[in-house]
Amino acid sequence: MRKVEKNYIKAPKILKSERSENHLNKIIESNGNVKAKTDIYRDKDVLSELDKIYFKKCGYCEKITNNYEIEHYRPKDKDFYPYLSYEWSNLFPVCHSCNKAKSNKFPVKERNFDINIRDINQLNKIEEPVVLNPEIDDPEKHFDFNIFTGEIIAKTKRATETIKICDLNSDDLIYFRKKAVDKIFEIIDLINVASDEIQEIVYKKITKIVINNKDVKSEFSMLWNSFCLKFEDDVLPLFLKEKKELMLKFFKKKLS
Repeated sequence: MRKVEKNYIKAPKILKSERSENHLNKIIESNGNVKAKTDIYRDKDVLSELDKIYFKKCGYCEKITNNYEIEHYRPKDKDFYPYLSYEWSNLFPVCHSCNKAKSNKFPVKERNFDINIRDINQLNKIEEPVVLNPEIDDPEKHFDFNIFTGEIIAKTKRATETIKICDLNSDDLIYFRKKAVDKIFEIIDLINVASDEIQEIVYKKITKIVINNKDVKSEFSMLWNSFCLKFEDDVLPLFLKEKKELMLKFFKKKLS
């Protein structure tokens, strides 16, 4: 999960259109028995805007997917928040695995179905949701990573619950995150046996991989951000003694 900036005022036109408002009224009048129309909240303009904001990554696990699903942060099911079916601030792009895992799970401290509040920020204050919201919460304050195993680590109680609800430590996700950083450790093994002439080339390769992947547009960018923060304490010791100083100097220079 990575912090995302979404302009809640500037929603795709379809979500504020007469058609969506009329259908939303039908949903509300039926107490949620009338279902939301997929072609409204999955309209091409909605998908296009989410592509720009999330860089085609899952809002929960940060895996890149070209066939993502639309997740309603607050479930649109009858017994939850059907009146938020077309609410821009309630729509996230997510991968199939995260969408399936989260489903309609949305624990909160307090829920009042008699109040049809469409403002997510106001709802958050009233309900205190457990699942972290990448558009409101700062994931860096809640999550960390084990850069050797690929596991995501919770810093807070809400993070613990979010990991559990969205299955962010599934076998697949751990595998792909570990695979992403393993290539760095393979290059470090190469440096440790390489001649001095080759070393600088390989230092550049390591740094380029890390810098490129910690960019917000990249898959698992939070994992790579954690990798950078832990480089001196956890990664540098993997280098042979005579190679540590040069690697650290080069790494810091390129990241500054």
